[in-house]
Formats: sequence, structure tokens, C-alpha cells
Amino acid sequence: MGTRAHILLFVAQRLNRVGRLNGAVLWELFIHESWLLAASVGTVMIFVVVFTSVKAARRRLRYESWHLLHLYAYLGMGLALPHQILDGADFHSTFAQIYWWSFYAATLIAVLAFRVVLPLFNSLYHRVRVISVEAGVGDVATVNVEGYKLNRLRTKSGQFFIWRFLDGPGWSRANPYSISAAPTENHLRLSVKNHTRRWQ
Repeated sequence: MGTRAHILLFVAQRLNRVGRLNGAVLWELFIHESWLLAASVGTVMIFVVVFTSVKAARRRLRYESWHLLHLYAYLGMGLALPHQILDGADFHSTFAQIYWWSFYAATLIAVLAFRVVLPLFNSLYHRVRVISVEAGVGDVATVNVEGYKLNRLRTKSGQFFIWRFLDGPGWSRANPYSISAAPTENHLRLSVKNHTRRWQ
């Protein structure tokens, strides 16, 4: 709601200057002004994430597709926010610019650290690899994983990790799969449901 109000009020303020609806003014606003094109693209990405979260739309998406779409929220925010700092009237002072850029930099570092670097480090350090897959009841399968000092993951049965299996066409899609047995030093077991399911 806040984003929509921001856009509508911004448009109304610009059109009020010319006293009528003017396509050229809107084109100049959203396409040519500094960072406004990036902000417009970012806003569209955020709206796509919002629309695909509506229950009716979510039912039509596979979990993997829904998850991939939601990653665009990071890119959308990254594109939408800088125009506030560079063009906003409240951000003209050097202190304000340093203050907000520091927050955005810290957020970017946190996202990269906990969504990219740490998972990659854990995978490499623990030398995780699948050693067998066993058919279970219904659409559930058991995946046995071998690794190095897996007990240091400090996990328990019933918790889940976000997994990517590098063998096959779906390697780029992450899925939340439950740990079905507490890991030993070199063994871990997880339960996997049919990956073609849709949201219920």
C-alpha cells in the first residue's frame, strides 16, 4: 500500500505542475529522470512478487518457480531504493547519504553472506554428497547424504535445510527438505517429497 501511494502521489504532484494528464511528462518522469527508470523496473519486480503471493496465483505455481520469482524481490529493492538517496529532498546532506548507503551496504553484505557465502562454505567444508536414494511411502523418498563432520551442523530431526542437488536439470532450484534423522559425524538423512507438487 505504501509503495502504491508513493507512486500515485508522485505522479499527481508532477501532473499538477502542468494542470492536465500529460503522457510526455510521465515518460520523462519514469524513463529519463535520474534513477527513475531503475526504480520503475524495480517496482514492477516487487509487484510481481506480491501478485504471485496471492493464494489463487500461488496455487498455479510450482514451489521452485515461486521461490525463484521471490528472489527477484532482492533485485527489485536494489533497483528501487537508490533514487530516494540520490534524488530525495531529505537525503541531500553528506551525513544522510553516508547513513543510508551504509544501511543498504550492510543489508547487501548480510544477504550475500547468509544466502550465498555461508551455504557455499558449508557445502564445501562438510563435503556433502548424496550416496543413495530410497523409495518411501507415497510420494516421499529418503535421501542419504555423506559428508565430513556433519554433526557440527547442530541440527536435529524435523528441521529442514534449503537443498540444491547438482546432478540433473533442476540444479538451480532450491527446495526445503526436512532432516529425518539427526546427523552423525559422516551421515545425514533427509526426506524429499515429489518436487513436481504445487502449493496446496
